[in-house]
Amino acid sequence: MPLTLNAMQGAALVLLSSVAQTVVSRPALAQEERFLPPAVVSAQLDSLERIALTDASQDRRVKAITRMASAGWITTEARRGAVPIEVRYPGVVERLARTYDKNDEYGIRYYVISLMMTQAEQAQAAAFLERVAQTPVEPGPAPPPGVMVVTDTPSLPTLAIGALLHVGPEGEAALRRLHAAGTVQEPGARRELENLAKRGLLPPGRP
Repeated sequence: MPLTLNAMQGAALVLLSSVAQTVVSRPALAQEERFLPPAVVSAQLDSLERIALTDASQDRRVKAITRMASAGWITTEARRGAVPIEVRYPGVVERLARTYDKNDEYGIRYYVISLMMTQAEQAQAAAFLERVAQTPVEPGPAPPPGVMVVTDTPSLPTLAIGALLHVGPEGEAALRRLHAAGTVQEPGARRELENLAKRGLLPPGRP
């Protein structure tokens, strides 16, 4: 069942709190299992993906998603360009994308979008975010007569536009394609893209 508007905002806060505790308490899968054969890690990722898709507890699902994503994290050195980007376990972004597609909770989808910025598979992450950015957003149910609903919760396409800024050259290229094609439909995401166009579609600090 989709989350209500108020629950959407609460879910994001719950997720951020849960994730902070998870990241502190558990090492990244890519680091912890670095000496295991890829087939063993793949089996672990299969288990985590099942939890992310089927567990009744949102907290356990968030922790499983965090753990799954950690297998694909890009290193700090690689993000800075000091060393080449290494994809130790291919397919993590694909798993995250499936988790996104099979969940209708705003909080879970919000979190998956944010995790794409951490992934070494930048081409795949950019392709996923480009797809989300072009997804139309269906309006929610109309409020009762005389009631006006105001929310500052960003749409998922808007979040995807912002995330594309942080997935390397592939993300920048995706932003340029989206702007040139005019295929972003959600109003907030279109505004975000136009604002980026005025800045040259380049991340802050880039020449």
